[in-house]
Amino acid sequence: QFSQEIRLSSPIADRGNLIVGIVYGRDFIDVDDDILGTDTLNLLSPAGFRPSDFGIEVTQTATTRQITRSLGVYAHSEWYLSDALTLTLAGRYTDDERHFRGNVTDNSGYIIGGSGGVIVAVDSEESETDFSWRTGIDYQAAENTLLYASVATGFKSGVFYSGAVPDPLGWGYVPPEKLTSYEMGIKTRLMGRVQANAAVFHYDYEDKQSSIYIPTAFGPASTLATLPESEATGAELEIAAQVSDSWDISFGAAYLDAEVSKPPADVRGIPVAAPVLKGDRLTQSPELSLNAVSKYYYSLNDTYDGVFQLSYTYTSEMTQFLADPLSRSEDVSD
Repeated sequence: QFSQEIRLSSPIADRGNLIVGIVYGRDFIDVDDDILGTDTLNLLSPAGFRPSDFGIEVTQTATTRQITRSLGVYAHSEWYLSDALTLTLAGRYTDDERHFRGNVTDNSGYIIGGSGGVIVAVDSEESETDFSWRTGIDYQAAENTLLYASVATGFKSGVFYSGAVPDPLGWGYVPPEKLTSYEMGIKTRLMGRVQANAAVFHYDYEDKQSSIYIPTAFGPASTLATLPESEATGAELEIAAQVSDSWDISFGAAYLDAEVSKPPADVRGIPVAAPVLKGDRLTQSPELSLNAVSKYYYSLNDTYDGVFQLSYTYTSEMTQFLADPLSRSEDVSD
């Protein structure tokens, strides 16, 4: 992996400051991924035709190399409209190139017969460009209170999905994900010992990348695909308090309503394993998350100090894969 960045900064008279830069990166990702498909095929195959009936372990190996070249040019400016009001304007142009080469091998011969061999081989290149921007306003309402709001666009590079799958249908290029975000919030310090941050936000996604199940000749397989349109609305609260010189506590809570707005009709021309409906919850998006930490610091002797810590986390149920009703996880607390 190689990366290099050149950045220049300068004040804009007494009215603000400007940062401009260029960043270049190149990386190689080599992956050897093995998957055991025996249990899945045992469930999907009739008696007498299950791999275990023949004493066969069904395994596949994906061997891939993905080379990415990325060039970015950006500018970030802050303008002091008054002593309390600051305007932020920023933009970034990105130019990415990606070369992918790899194959999936049937190690047992159960899938393609004989002694096995290559199931799918890909050697492909893709390129993409994007311009993302951000505008925001900060208002220092009081000495210890900041109000802010922003509108921004974002870009997540495309990628070649390269997991070990039992069918060529699972592989393919996943286009870039684009985001428009709206956020407003407050940061305030109370009584000199309590820091409180709160924010509300709304995200509009175009071609959001998501894990999804597709049918193959050897049963359902997970792959990476894009959702034409999706959205998320939520709120976050963070509170950190210094109760005493030796005792700190913190609490965080987040609410998230994230759903599919326009479901995909297929995945790279392949039907999904089960219908994805408008309003389905996005993957890895729990509705409620909570965390709390209490730390007490004490001195063991003149040389060593100790920390006694209690922590708690809670995450409500969430979906791991779209088009798979069995992939919903239960509430998790620790």
